[in-house]
Amino acid sequence: MDIMKCVYEAPNGLEARMIADLIAQAGIHSRVDGEFLQGGVGELFAGDFVRVLVEDESFEEARAVVDTWQATQVSVANVEKNKPISFGSSKISLFIVLVIGVLIGSGGVHSYYNTSETHNGLDHNRDGVLDEKWTFLRGKISKAEFDNNFDGEMDQIVYYSSRGKIKYSETDLNHDGIMDTHTQYRNNNPILKKSDTNGDGHHDLFTYLKNRTVYKVEFYNLQTTALIKVQEFDAFKLISSKYDSTGDGTLDKFVNYGEYGEVKKH
Repeated sequence: MDIMKCVYEAPNGLEARMIADLIAQAGIHSRVDGEFLQGGVGELFAGDFVRVLVEDESFEEARAVVDTWQATQVSVANVEKNKPISFGSSKISLFIVLVIGVLIGSGGVHSYYNTSETHNGLDHNRDGVLDEKWTFLRGKISKAEFDNNFDGEMDQIVYYSSRGKIKYSETDLNHDGIMDTHTQYRNNNPILKKSDTNGDGHHDLFTYLKNRTVYKVEFYNLQTTALIKVQEFDAFKLISSKYDSTGDGTLDKFVNYGEYGEVKKH
């Protein structure tokens, strides 16, 4: 059995796939390990990494590919506040270093922040059109787009922070060309989905999640936008609901549900 060595650890599956693609372009076989820990759009639980593995005899060549890629990225050193920086026998204050950096690097900074965007992706059904598109900013994933029904239109866009965590996503659930659902994330986990079910531009269905599990759904009146119904769930099933039966803005009816979804009698 061939021995596989880790050549790169990525904060998310998309970046790992990008590295694997670069290695493949050099004619080196690789494997992405750890994607089974991920959710549906490529995010990882906090603290986990996706590893890119290569065979032992290909490690040095693959590592050279990774090193070349990393060398194109710009790293900024952390400097202690107000601490002098020594160059031989001379000490230059942090203030002077910053001034020199601004004078020398202003043009480079503009280029760095505006021209370092790269793109990649996957064509799952091999029709010549990318079904996943990845946008990288300064070597880090910043956006991922997905065509879930292979109709040539992107149905989901996921936006990432500079630290590789998901900030939010926009999804077209009914594939009508309009992003109808906005999902908020915390630590790469979805916590709230707000959906516009009738396309009027207002979110009327709110789905709350904890540990990727739905625990509450709120329905809002399509005409008045007032809260009209609330459903609560345990880890598996609907357990209760309350709703406004008169339209006066008050949730006046309460229903509890049994093991099989039947209404419990009071």
